[in-house]
Amino acid sequence: MRIIARQHIPNFVDTDTRNRAEVSSVEELLAVPWIASWAKSWPDHDITMNVTAWPDGVETHTQEQRPVKAQTFHRWSIADPHNDPTLMAEFDNGDRFWVVAYLRSDEPIPLPEWHETENARLHRERWNRGEID
Repeated sequence: MRIIARQHIPNFVDTDTRNRAEVSSVEELLAVPWIASWAKSWPDHDITMNVTAWPDGVETHTQEQRPVKAQTFHRWSIADPHNDPTLMAEFDNGDRFWVVAYLRSDEPIPLPEWHETENARLHRERWNRGEID
């Protein structure tokens, strides 16, 4: 088996480089550091964010505590396995998900096929309408 993975980076991220990996098995694919880093769960917690604002045209820098909701890694899956395979990291029983990489392979990749859950669809639609962050 030969699998080529090209990292997915959302359009709003400004970068000229994308990671790429060529491996010979699913186990090797999931062990690639920039892929493996997605398979983590975490509890509710706060993070410190550096915030820049321009009140009255004067640049100010502050730090704010922002909440991060818990996520539980559920599984790896493949979206559109027959045409444009995409490696997905699923969280919270599939209710949250992220595109990790675009894949090419000379054989079918033995991971479950991704399907959007009803909760994920509702969340995505609310996010698209700007109702949630």
